[in-house]
Amino acid sequence: MCQARHTAPARVSRGAGHGTRGAGHGTRGADHGSREAAARASVGWAETHDDDLTWTLFHSLDRLPGPHHLEHPDGFDRARAGLRAARLRDRLTRDFGRPCRLDEGVQDASFSFSVDIPAEATGAGVLLAVRLSNYGDLAVVTPPAPGSHDDLDDAVRDRALSEADRDRITAALSDLGYRLVPPRLLHRPYDGVTWLADESHATWWTRFFDHL
Repeated sequence: MCQARHTAPARVSRGAGHGTRGAGHGTRGADHGSREAAARASVGWAETHDDDLTWTLFHSLDRLPGPHHLEHPDGFDRARAGLRAARLRDRLTRDFGRPCRLDEGVQDASFSFSVDIPAEATGAGVLLAVRLSNYGDLAVVTPPAPGSHDDLDDAVRDRALSEADRDRITAALSDLGYRLVPPRLLHRPYDGVTWLADESHATWWTRFFDHL
C-alpha cells in the first residue's frame, strides 16, 4: 500500500521581501531629493531672471532725461508722489496697528519720501524704513539699516523681519503700484551713463535712493 507523500510548502524569504521594500524606500528617497533639487534650481532661476529684469529697468531709468543734479527725471510730479506716499503710510499704519511716520522733507536726493514703521509694531522689534525713489516707482525696505540684508527673505532668515511683516509690506507696495527691489542689487558699484560713474564710491543705491 502506497503512502501519500506530502510536499512542504515553499518558504518565502522575509529578508528578500524586506530588501525589495527597502529598495522601494530608497527610490522614493531619491525621487524626493530630486524634487527638492529641482525646486531649488527653479527658485534660483526665478531669482536670477528677476535680477536680470531689474538690471534692465535700472539702466533704462538711468538713461531718462532729467536735470544734471539727478534728483529726478523730467516730468517727476512731486505732489502726486507725495499723495501716494501718504496712502502707503496710511495702509501700513492700518496693517501694523501703530502710527507710521512719513518723512516728506527729503531734499537733494534721488528719493523724496520714506515711511518708517516703528520697532514696537514689528514682529522682530526693529525699525523698518520704506524708501520711495523718484524713479520708476522703485521702493526698497531696509531692516534695520541700508545694506544689512540682501533682500527681505534674507532678513526673515536672519530673524530681522518676520514673515508676516514681510507679507504686509510687499502686499501694500504691490497694491499701490510700487516695484520692490532687493538691496543686494542697489549696493553694487554704479556703472551707468551719468556723472556718478566718475564718483569712486557711487552705487545704484546712490543713483536711486540716496542723497546726492
